[in-house]
Amino acid sequence: MIRKARKEDVKIVISLLALAMNEFILNLSAADNESEALELLSDFFLKKNNRLSYENIFVYEEENQILAALCLYDGAKADFLDKALNENAKKRKKAAILKECENDYYIDSIGVCPSARGKGIATKLILYAYNLAKKDNKKLSLIVEENNHKAKKLYENLGFVFNKYKEFHGHKYLYMVKG
Repeated sequence: MIRKARKEDVKIVISLLALAMNEFILNLSAADNESEALELLSDFFLKKNNRLSYENIFVYEEENQILAALCLYDGAKADFLDKALNENAKKRKKAAILKECENDYYIDSIGVCPSARGKGIATKLILYAYNLAKKDNKKLSLIVEENNHKAKKLYENLGFVFNKYKEFHGHKYLYMVKG
C-alpha cells in the first residue's frame, strides 16, 4: 500500500531516502558528516514547507512495515521548498541547494529497503507519482547519474525520456521526463 508519510515515520523514511541520496545528503543538509546529515534531514522531515517534509513523502508499506520511501514535489514550488534548506546552508556557511527540477512534478529520491529490492516497489511508487502529476496536468521528472545504467533502463522502461544533461557537485546527470 502507498500512503503519505507521517511524522512518526521519520527514522525509517530518512534512512531509506539517505540510501538513494548517497553523497547528496551532505549537500542537502549542509552537514559535515553522515550522522549529522541524518539528524538535520530528520528535523526537516518533521517540519512543513520544505522539500523533505513529511508533506512531500510517500511510503510503500506491507504488513505495517515501510519498505520504501519517495520524495516528490511540484518543481514550480522548488524555490519556496528549498528556502529553509538554503537558510540552513547559509547559517552553516555551505553552498546553497542546487535546483534540480523544472516546473514538473519532480522525484527527488526513491529509497527501497535492500531486502525488498527487485520486487517492483520502486516501479509502483513511480507510477503513483506519475498519476499524481497527471491529475495536475504536469509532467514527471527526475535525474539519474549518467553511469547508473540499471536505474536509467528502469526509467526508460517506464516511459521517461532524456531531456538534457545537468551537473551537480561535479557529477553529470541525465534529466529525464515522462508525460
